Amino acid sequence: MVIKIAPWKGRTNMTIEKRYKDDTGSWNTVNEKAESLKKFIRKTLLTIFLLSLVTFVFLVSFNPPLPQKDVILDKIIHQEPYQNKEIIEQQIITKGDYRYKVIPQYSYELYGLVVSQYNSENFLDVRHKKDPAQIKDLCVVWGDNIVSGIYKDIEYKSGEFTCYAKPKEGVDWSAFSMQNLSNNHLVPADDEIADKIRKANIADQVYIKGYLSSYEIYDINGDLISSRGTSIKREDSGNGACETIFVTDFEILKGKNYLYRYVRDISGITAVFSFLALAVVILFL
Repeated sequence: MVIKIAPWKGRTNMTIEKRYKDDTGSWNTVNEKAESLKKFIRKTLLTIFLLSLVTFVFLVSFNPPLPQKDVILDKIIHQEPYQNKEIIEQQIITKGDYRYKVIPQYSYELYGLVVSQYNSENFLDVRHKKDPAQIKDLCVVWGDNIVSGIYKDIEYKSGEFTCYAKPKEGVDWSAFSMQNLSNNHLVPADDEIADKIRKANIADQVYIKGYLSSYEIYDINGDLISSRGTSIKREDSGNGACETIFVTDFEILKGKNYLYRYVRDISGITAVFSFLALAVVILFL
């Protein structure tokens, strides 16, 4: 350590320099102010990253409360899903390196309250890497489940291709109808519809229009790698009971929890950018 003392207007100006040897054996000076600033920046970025990450993880795992019955739209309460047998040409869509042959079976319209969801585009979902067009599952209820009010006394959970429902502790769920619940695998017809579907969340009241469809997936060499069917009735259950919908129209009729979504999205973006900034500071400054 070297201490420099220089006179300035009758007072002593003292600065402290630290010196170290580099790999060549030369002495170099450490600027303490610069080092202090770097430490402050690193500490601030780390704090921002951790706080935003914790907030984002909490909000992603948190299920927003479902709306009260009196704010549910009439169409969700009184209108059953509509399907009609139609002769429709196969649809060919391309997503990345994969080509889909979509085979429509019935035209289909559904009004429902979203009670659970599964984002197929999450980075942990390895299976959907080879099925990129099926971007999201929405589990919805309608009709008698809304009329009775039982929908608020049920716990819902979505997994990959599945939706589970069970009563909350102490609840008699004999009034709950599994025929008024459906898990929908959504394949959007275009990017605009895909963006609308991505914005949907639990507690939203939605309208889905399209075709109940099966589809086949081919790789870049034209080889069939997988396929998926669809349910065509509401009374079935278990494996294969989910509806696969080639979506031609999608609307969030009535949303909820906008503040929740805003904070969730901002915390996620902040976590990513603060992590990148922290990495730059550590590696290059």
